Order: sequence, then structure tokens, then C-alpha cells
Amino acid sequence: MDAALTATLALVTAVLGYALAESRHKREIGAKMVDLAVQILGQPLRKEVQPLRDWAVSVLAKYAKELDVPLPAPAQAALNGEPFYLDAVFTAKATSRAHFRSK
Repeated sequence: MDAALTATLALVTAVLGYALAESRHKREIGAKMVDLAVQILGQPLRKEVQPLRDWAVSVLAKYAKELDVPLPAPAQAALNGEPFYLDAVFTAKATSRAHFRSK
């Protein structure tokens, strides 16, 4: 009986470890995608990169929705209309605030 319990616990531990690692990996990729999207939206407007800007806005909208802070259509349109800059300010309490500005 002890061997079966040990094997079950080992299996559960392995599955949970895999699930946590997978979740962390997805969050890291998501953060990199959002960073890339913000960089793209910070570039000057040019007709030839409009499809890339559309993609960047859709990335931000996707991750905003996943975090239960949907990005409304008017905000998406505004992001696609002019360069977007993000200045992160970190305080001593290890919290952050984002300041959005347009050029």
C-alpha cells in the first residue's frame, strides 16, 4: 500500500510541476509579446507597417482580455492612430505605475 501511495504522490507532484512550468512559460512568452507590441506601437506611423500595428493592437487586446481588463474598441483605435510610449516608474515599495503619453 505504501508503494502505491508513494507512486501516486510522485505522479501528482510531477504533473503539478509540469503544469506550473507550462503556466510560467506561457506568462513569459505573453510578457515578451506585449513588450514587442508596445515597441511596435511606439514607432512612427508608416503605411507599410500598418498591418504590423494592427497585430500589435490585437496582442494588447488579447492579453488585456485575459487579465479581465478588456481594451475597448475606441482605445484600440486610439492606439492604432499615433505612436504609443510607455514609461514605467518603479517606487521603493516595488510597485509600478505606467504612464501613457503620446508624442
